[in-house]
Amino acid sequence: MGVEGEWSWEYLFPGPDLFPLLFPTVLFLCLLAILRLFWKKRTEYSRRLRCGVLFSLVILALLFQFAVGAMGKIGTNEAIWVVIAPGASDYFDESYKIEHLKQFLADYPTYIRREFKGGEHISTHPPAMILYWWTLRKFFQTGPGLVLGKKLSESFPYAFDLFHIPATDRAAVLGGIFLMRLLAALAVLPTYFLGRRFGGERGGVIAAAFMVLLPGMSLFSPKFDAMLPLFSVGFFYFVISAADLRSYWAAFLAGLIFSASMLLTFALLVVPFLLLIYWLLGRRLGGWVKMPRSKAALSLGLGLSGFVLPLVLLFIFLELNSLTTWIAVYHQHAATYAIKQWTYWQWVLYNPFEFAVFLGIPISALFLHRLIFASHRSLFDAQPGAANGERSTSAGLAWRADETLLFSFILTILILNFSGKSLSEVGRLWIFLMPFAIIIAVSGVRLTTTTQGVFFFLLTLQFIQVIFMKLYLKVLLVGQDLSILGSP
Repeated sequence: MGVEGEWSWEYLFPGPDLFPLLFPTVLFLCLLAILRLFWKKRTEYSRRLRCGVLFSLVILALLFQFAVGAMGKIGTNEAIWVVIAPGASDYFDESYKIEHLKQFLADYPTYIRREFKGGEHISTHPPAMILYWWTLRKFFQTGPGLVLGKKLSESFPYAFDLFHIPATDRAAVLGGIFLMRLLAALAVLPTYFLGRRFGGERGGVIAAAFMVLLPGMSLFSPKFDAMLPLFSVGFFYFVISAADLRSYWAAFLAGLIFSASMLLTFALLVVPFLLLIYWLLGRRLGGWVKMPRSKAALSLGLGLSGFVLPLVLLFIFLELNSLTTWIAVYHQHAATYAIKQWTYWQWVLYNPFEFAVFLGIPISALFLHRLIFASHRSLFDAQPGAANGERSTSAGLAWRADETLLFSFILTILILNFSGKSLSEVGRLWIFLMPFAIIIAVSGVRLTTTTQGVFFFLLTLQFIQVIFMKLYLKVLLVGQDLSILGSP
């Protein structure tokens, strides 16, 4: 997979030990059991049942990341390696260079321009992840974290000993991995709520179930890319909720989420663009609830307040100038694109294939079915009139809101692909867009008792693909020389 001579994923040859398969298999069977219980309910779903199912799905998503991560030659040590090994991500290593936090953050724009000449992963991102690891290291060195740190520091000595990590910092690594995987698992919740908005109660639960088995989430965890769906879908959901429910709190939360995401990566700038297209199409075709101008202006103001507030607080208390930091990161991005002289058309043609693979071949097939028959279904399945975010067409039928999302998503993906900003690794770089593809694919299918078996079959194929990719594809540590490992 990839373009030969430029970038490609590496292949593995797994050993004969299949015992690690037991844990993820048990979790998958639990997932099917929960879905079967939920599907059998034919009356209105109670709040207790809904909360119980969602809580279970989040826990399963968390445990599934650990279960899949424990497979392979070095098991859980692989997740530790990607955090602490030089060249793997470097955020943890950079946190050691902070002597005075305020001074480091104030000088961060100058620092990345001086120390990095382009092409380095860390220089193309704001300092949120460096601050994340610095905070965890400080927590486990002092106060209540010290006692917990001593207990955790004795775990997984193999990878830690290779890189001579102090005992207290070992606890910070393990705690950080857990927290990042928890944040990745929490993406199940906004996926459910957005899925319910477009596909009903069952549609939301099925979309959340596919998120549990999203290959990218398990394979790239604990890289921070795996937790980006929480921000992308959460932001999208709260923006349209501000319009649907006239909720000012939703607008404020949307601003907070987008502010946090911009301190992590520029990648999520794609989501406001997706929202803009959805708004433009939704106002004309259906899917966007119009607001009175006064309320729209107030919601926009609260959203901007939510965006600005964290940035102002960071500037006041930590002296981080977000604007100059973003400018510096932008220039580092430009330097990176200038260095990587990769073949544009090869990647433009290849990227959709890799996106589909890391999304999951079963859900990609369902998405393709949704795309091909979108116009057909909108014509023959629509009902007279318009309600709940739908708009009557000239024929007197309703344009479905999920079709507005479908065409907005397709247009966004096409523009992003042809822009040339992602010439490799879209399986990782576009992971924040994958929940939208899941929601679109699921919302286009009638979720009845006759389709239950079909979805369970697709979920089974999705599970098999995740296991197969973990065993045969070197994803998390691609490009890393593991000859130092020998045999743990």
